[in-house]
Amino acid sequence: MQPRETGDYNVWLGNRIKEILEAKKITVRGLAKEIGIGRMTLERILDGRYATAEELEKIAGGLGVTVERIKQKDTLPLEQELSALLTSGKNPWRARRLAETLVALAIGRTELTDAYNLLGRALYHLRILSEAHEAWQRSLEMALKLDDYSRIRRACNNLMASYHKQGQHERLVPLLSEVEEVFRYDAEQLGRICHYRAIIAYRKGDTLQAREYFKMSHEHYKGVEDKLLIGKLQHDLAHLEHQDGNFQEAKDLLLIARTNLQNGSIYWQASLDAVLSRSLICLGETEEALSTIDRRLADLQQPDLELAEIKAKLLLMRAHISGDPAYAEAIFDLTMTSQEVRCTAADFLTEYYLQAEDYSSAQKYFRVLKENLPCKISGYRKGDWF
Repeated sequence: MQPRETGDYNVWLGNRIKEILEAKKITVRGLAKEIGIGRMTLERILDGRYATAEELEKIAGGLGVTVERIKQKDTLPLEQELSALLTSGKNPWRARRLAETLVALAIGRTELTDAYNLLGRALYHLRILSEAHEAWQRSLEMALKLDDYSRIRRACNNLMASYHKQGQHERLVPLLSEVEEVFRYDAEQLGRICHYRAIIAYRKGDTLQAREYFKMSHEHYKGVEDKLLIGKLQHDLAHLEHQDGNFQEAKDLLLIARTNLQNGSIYWQASLDAVLSRSLICLGETEEALSTIDRRLADLQQPDLELAEIKAKLLLMRAHISGDPAYAEAIFDLTMTSQEVRCTAADFLTEYYLQAEDYSSAQKYFRVLKENLPCKISGYRKGDWF
């Protein structure tokens, strides 16, 4: 959000003052008259001429803000702290409060565009997805008014991820159609759009169309030589192969993807190991599956909210292989896990304790299962896990 991004600082400062004028509905002529600076002098400052300290003080006074507010220096410590929190994944509620403060302080379209982007990220970390989506939608609307390609690109990517995370793939279709023309010369973005179209096609049950879109996406990604993007695509294609019962193909893809994702986030590496473990179990390669699960669980001792769901799935597979209910029970100590995985764990534990003739424990987890099943759970299918 800070002005020391790119380009000439004086040009940035002039544009910043223009946006504050617009936000406060003050004309150039009106401000010039109010602060005793010639209109042409003020216009030159707005066009990028160096402004003296005295001139900036007068301009700030006429706008009813401080010079620090114009330069956005007053929010720099907040932004730095927020950036560190979002990078580390620590203290997400503090991150949300910081982001909300930045939105409240923001003046002008550019600062608001960036502030809403950060708020969306903070909410996304908390898995408050509908509010994250709303923040990114506002960021996109303002970026479009600014005609700022990099900010449009960022907002679109966040919205696409938000729709995907919420499983709202039908609502994603109009967005993809809307922005495809905007990104017609951007191979990476076209690859990303095809990637999402592949996921949408698969969700509809059209695996042939999904595979075609995955192929198109891969061609675009190869053009930018981005191993992380290719690794993510291979991860998702492997998931399709697994769901279609092609467990060996899924395993082979994931082993290739592991190399491409080795410099990626722990989220993608952990997610890859979860899908790989499922395929190994289905192939009867339980020793390798156990090794993969245990190695990854060792890295997820204190997972953030995003990783908690993956840890829960790994624990569930570990319980299935070993027959040890303690792994499945540990899922209920994690926060923010999905109803689907909690149902699957409760189902496993109910059956386990019934067979062990521990009817009290069986009844306990059967109640958990009943409490969750009446809710609208997207695609709860126990068979998908094993």
